[in-house]
Amino acid sequence: MSLPPKSEKGYLQLHQSERGLWAAGKKEHMSELATLYGQYGICYRQEQGGNPEEDVLTFEKGVDQAQVKQILEAYRDAKGS
Repeated sequence: MSLPPKSEKGYLQLHQSERGLWAAGKKEHMSELATLYGQYGICYRQEQGGNPEEDVLTFEKGVDQAQVKQILEAYRDAKGS
């Protein structure tokens, strides 16, 4: 018997700070998420994170946080991607 594979995107989470709502992760994942958020008309800024393999998405103040969270969860929990 073997364990199911670990979700590669399971680490993705939203964070709240004085700058607003943000998420950080691998460049590949952040680029895919940026595309999804753009399709839903959600405004964000994409910047390089703390290391060269990481990007950060920062969302504009007043963004629909429930929608941002829903999109992230759907992306994170999607099978086969």
